[in-house]
Amino acid sequence: MRVFCDMDGVLSDFVGGAYALMGATPPPLDGTSSAENVFETFGGEVWRRIEEKGEAFWDNLEPYPWARELWKFLNEWSTGSLYILTSPGMGRAAQHACPAKLRWCQRVLDADSNRVILARSKFVCAHHNAILVDDTQRNITAWEARGAPSVLFPMPWNKRHADSGVDKLAYMRQALNHLTRPKP
Repeated sequence: MRVFCDMDGVLSDFVGGAYALMGATPPPLDGTSSAENVFETFGGEVWRRIEEKGEAFWDNLEPYPWARELWKFLNEWSTGSLYILTSPGMGRAAQHACPAKLRWCQRVLDADSNRVILARSKFVCAHHNAILVDDTQRNITAWEARGAPSVLFPMPWNKRHADSGVDKLAYMRQALNHLTRPKP
């Protein structure tokens, strides 16, 4: 089965990077707020500063502590049919995000550029034999609307926030086993 894994919010700390760029600390996230609070709080100023910072913003996003292990696990689980499926961002920021995200994936995950897909509308890759791993509910909803399976990656800002403190690899093993278990 093919696996498409989101980058920002699953493998890289976009939210932390955006708040740091704004000189602010992220608010406590408890599942009722969202990672998009940075945009609600600072509006278009966030994208303006990301554009201003250029490729360096994307190049310097911190990987989450589990990023490399998760990538390795998903690659083994999917028998090499693993792709990063990530949004290029908004407006002119996308011009900087595309090459920088490719470099980030190569440097941090040792992922070939042919394993990185940049698309705002992730659902175009959805099909019954492809799983999306993403931290954003609207991406999961759009994916599942096309009859494709998905895993909402547990993070403090989504409805899986209660699971956000659990071991990410154990969570993914369980979620993928549940998705691929034969139906009675």
